[in-house]
Amino acid sequence: MTTMTIRGLLVGMRFRPPSLELLRSMKSGQQLVLVADPCGEHTGIPHSDPQAVAVYVQLDEEQLVPIEAQLIASGWAIEDLLAEGIWHIGYCAKATNKEFIAKRDNLQGYTLRGCEEILSAIAAGPQTQLEWGPNGEPLVKITA
Repeated sequence: MTTMTIRGLLVGMRFRPPSLELLRSMKSGQQLVLVADPCGEHTGIPHSDPQAVAVYVQLDEEQLVPIEAQLIASGWAIEDLLAEGIWHIGYCAKATNKEFIAKRDNLQGYTLRGCEEILSAIAAGPQTQLEWGPNGEPLVKITA
């Protein structure tokens, strides 16, 4: 059995508060959940992108306590985040996304894939993790 690893760029965190704060509490290897979200029905954000891939994370209290002050400053309580259970932190970038294009050639040793390829990979039920790129970029690592 051949193992395939692909990586995508995580984007849109600034539109999903407190995703930036949550990312600061995560290390490479943090489990992520990818969901095909062509109409926004999973995220509650209406759109019409047939290739949209939403990225979710489930954090525990131990991960949230060190960033409690930042969460409170941004209007969030740990209890509220824990009650949600799983949090939508962003999307896998499309290959035509400006940020994707700007970063894809500056990630030495990494080959980024757009959500178009990631969408077909998640159908295989892969293991998905957060990975930090060499310049601090949040990446989605998919192993199937």
